[in-house]
Amino acid sequence: MEESVKADQIIPVLVLSEGEIYGGPEKLAETLQYYVSHDDVCNLEFTAILVMKPSGSGGERTMIAIEPSIAPVYHLRTEFEATENVAELPSGPYFLSGSNLHQAWRLYPDDLDAFTVGMIPENIGEPAL
Repeated sequence: MEESVKADQIIPVLVLSEGEIYGGPEKLAETLQYYVSHDDVCNLEFTAILVMKPSGSGGERTMIAIEPSIAPVYHLRTEFEATENVAELPSGPYFLSGSNLHQAWRLYPDDLDAFTVGMIPENIGEPAL
């Protein structure tokens, strides 16, 4: 059964390798628990849908449902050249939106204004101290 995700949907998923998914139910449960407890972004919502990376190079972002175990498992098909490095994606939390897969990053408050204050002073001859 093929499924596609609408472009206006943003779905949290956990991308894992074939070995991480098919290493047995206990191993999969340990892997999911590891990501929830050790990854700064991953929570239980990301573990509700698993996406298996292709073992070879290439990958289409249309997903095919595989027999679910702990959570529904989807497979990235390997047919298009534009996504040949999809097998090299690091395992972890991602957002799926339409045909796009985006790695999830945690954003932290910038209390020190490190990303709002410029690095080069306006007057190079007289730097402010």
